Amino acid sequence: MTHAGATGCDCVNVSVRPVRGGPVVIGAIAAMSLLPALLGGCGKKNFLNENDRLRRAALKQDAEITVLRAQVGELESKLIELGEQSSDRLDPEILEALPRVAGVRIGRLSGLRDADSIPGWDVLDVYISPYDGRNRFVQVTGRLIVEARLLPGLEEAVQADPGGPGGQILGRVGLSPTEVREAYRADLIGQRYSVQVSLPTPNEPLSGDVLVRVEFLDGLTGVWRRAERVIPLRNRPGRMAAEPR
Repeated sequence: MTHAGATGCDCVNVSVRPVRGGPVVIGAIAAMSLLPALLGGCGKKNFLNENDRLRRAALKQDAEITVLRAQVGELESKLIELGEQSSDRLDPEILEALPRVAGVRIGRLSGLRDADSIPGWDVLDVYISPYDGRNRFVQVTGRLIVEARLLPGLEEAVQADPGGPGGQILGRVGLSPTEVREAYRADLIGQRYSVQVSLPTPNEPLSGDVLVRVEFLDGLTGVWRRAERVIPLRNRPGRMAAEPR
């Protein structure tokens, strides 16, 4: 084909050879040229996903191995205690330095909580901190009893009947030595034993104060340790800012 310019001068002859098959062949060639790039991208993506999966599996196995090693170490200690009666053979200096439970206290963050997303309180969280002779937290072994009792306010107490609901028990929970061990928590709040007391009538308004009593039976000495704390239901900051409506 020959194209003439606007000025009338000679132009270069350009010959275009038709491609057999037309647009179908051209589309197939283009698709084949893109195929290596597509396959390469898919392969790289799968490789990265496989690496992530293997990394997660390795971290999970490491965590499981750590737990198993701790369990084995504890069993070894128990076998030594059973076989040698280590309490009779311990160095007096070691026995002197061994922490003992001097008492228990109820944490100030203990309080009522809405656990079911329905307006109103239905659970009482009790945080218990045993301490030794240096007033430091110490882990314990033994039995634990937690009791919550509703104390009416002054006005309600004056108006209540002698056999009325004043001082009624909201809940009582007893923990075995194994359950006490499972109740141990350690996080940003600190170390504690966490016990939940379910209220008998959840989501219903409460009036007055809640008296929390804790009794701990030391499994090593047989001595009872007790603590009490009153949790006001009015004018409380945070999650207990107001009574449920």
